[in-house]
Amino acid sequence: MTIALVDVGTTPNDGTGDSIRTAMGKINASVTDCAGPLGVFAPLYSGVDMTGATDSSTGVQAAVNDAAGRIVYFPSGTCRIDTTIDYTTTSSDVFTPGLKIRGAGRLMTYFDNRVASGPCFKVDTDTTVKFQAGILFDGFSIITDTTPASSDGIYLRRAYHVNIHDVSIKGMTQDGIHIEVNEGDGDGLAAAVAPVATALGTSAHSRTSWPARRSAAINSRTCTAWPSSARMRWW
Repeated sequence: MTIALVDVGTTPNDGTGDSIRTAMGKINASVTDCAGPLGVFAPLYSGVDMTGATDSSTGVQAAVNDAAGRIVYFPSGTCRIDTTIDYTTTSSDVFTPGLKIRGAGRLMTYFDNRVASGPCFKVDTDTTVKFQAGILFDGFSIITDTTPASSDGIYLRRAYHVNIHDVSIKGMTQDGIHIEVNEGDGDGLAAAVAPVATALGTSAHSRTSWPARRSAAINSRTCTAWPSSARMRWW
């Protein structure tokens, strides 16, 4: 790992040292180099706008794809999502590294979800009995001011060891967290921990007993999980 130092010149305003463009290039390269082994810094990707003014879906999807299971970091600000960030993995192995999203805190980093008929974030694999392992959602809020129809915050299927921490999901028109679990389904959620999370949705459905085969183990201090015979919704 190489850190590129900015040449600030000898004395203030002496005309020496790096130009602004060169200095910022070194800073960007250093940030990328430092984060590389651990993850990626989302705002370095074209199209990621932390002011919330424009759709950041394309840039965020690129960052998630490049991270390939490493952490995708988001600073404070608002990131608008118009199209689902879909991390569906393909592998011959039983387990692949899971999606990891980390913000600066749930009162600092916001995702403005404008996705209709789908989730803001989707975790899945393309093959039965193949799983993403080590999924992380940490330090952000998913909100919406546009109330798109049938919107979810997070969709989980074929997910193993999910950690949701310091996350708030509010205003979804369907589910805050949608966990797909079919009765007797070996592709259900294997384990989830949500020590500090609030997930709210507006869907009404009956709360039924656990399926015949319980394929999800939930450890949650502030969330409630209820399955139906078709799927489990967390809200």
